Amino acid sequence: MKKLFIVISLVLISAINVFDNPVYVPPAYLSEFTFDKNNNWVMEITFDMNIGGYLNGNYDSICVASTKDTARVRLGNVKDSTLILIINSDSLSSPLYIDKKGDCVKLLLYLSKNSHFYFSNDSIKFGNYPGSLIDSIPSGYSLCRYGYDSICKCKNSTIGLPNSVEGTYFTLKGHIFNKRGYPITNGFLKFDYYLNITNDGTYSTKIFSRELNLSFIRGYYEIESYQIEPFYLNVNPDTVVEHDIHLLGDIMSAERNDKPENAEVSIINYPNPFNLSTNFYVKIPSFLEQKRGYILIYNVNGRKIKSIPVSSGSVVIWNGVDSHGHVVSSGVYYYRFEINNKIYKNGSMILLK
Repeated sequence: MKKLFIVISLVLISAINVFDNPVYVPPAYLSEFTFDKNNNWVMEITFDMNIGGYLNGNYDSICVASTKDTARVRLGNVKDSTLILIINSDSLSSPLYIDKKGDCVKLLLYLSKNSHFYFSNDSIKFGNYPGSLIDSIPSGYSLCRYGYDSICKCKNSTIGLPNSVEGTYFTLKGHIFNKRGYPITNGFLKFDYYLNITNDGTYSTKIFSRELNLSFIRGYYEIESYQIEPFYLNVNPDTVVEHDIHLLGDIMSAERNDKPENAEVSIINYPNPFNLSTNFYVKIPSFLEQKRGYILIYNVNGRKIKSIPVSSGSVVIWNGVDSHGHVVSSGVYYYRFEINNKIYKNGSMILLK
């Protein structure tokens, strides 16, 4: 079983301008944290592949801090190519106490004076620490990142392994009603994932496991949100929860099949990073559904290596091979979604092997 973390990477290709909006984020971050069977803490630090992993010349030191202590990580045996670094008490120059009942764990990066990289410190909160969305870390579970500032519970610790969304979410299902009490039978609404809504008004969706106070639901391609009758959730992964959703306002776009002409294309790429294959979930507005769409994949040199046809509401898979069937190497790849040669969405992903 693998875990989730949504890609946090430094995408700076100064010589090539493939896309308009490069991602510019920390070169290292806390990607997973847990306690072993002896209640000793273990954490995983992920380094950005775009700068080649851990580079000795870029870091003067790396420290880990809790609310009580700060300790320096021993880096003498870390190789330049290291992408995932596992840290425990033995990895530090001095003891570091982390409270299992609740704490804020920080990763402090101190770059060398010769480094040209931007950075910011990273942290995760859990238990009874103020602002935490994780009430506890059950035995056999870990905390893993699913967004830059957000974490969720992961069933079974997989520190040191490639990542996916498996074991990080629970299933929420029930009926969904508009403010007049009638079932909503189609449309696009989401919490973490879009709801799968059937013609009798039942729905199901996946939600990352954490504490949730839900009082609104996002609308069509996240352009808008709608108030709902509030409810609270706090469950572990691989759990099924039944709850009816009642909207408190009108929501025309969720009750019609036709969408406005300016509606956007939505594309979700997961897992990212990936080690064998990655998925693309695509939603296309109805006025574009009859046109041919493609996901185009490019390497860091801007060369197109793969073209994948796509239809609305479908999930397509890229298994890490180019148009000639050759397996591509580890690294950063770019994708963009086109219809009739017009670019609607683009992004980046990381292939780990």
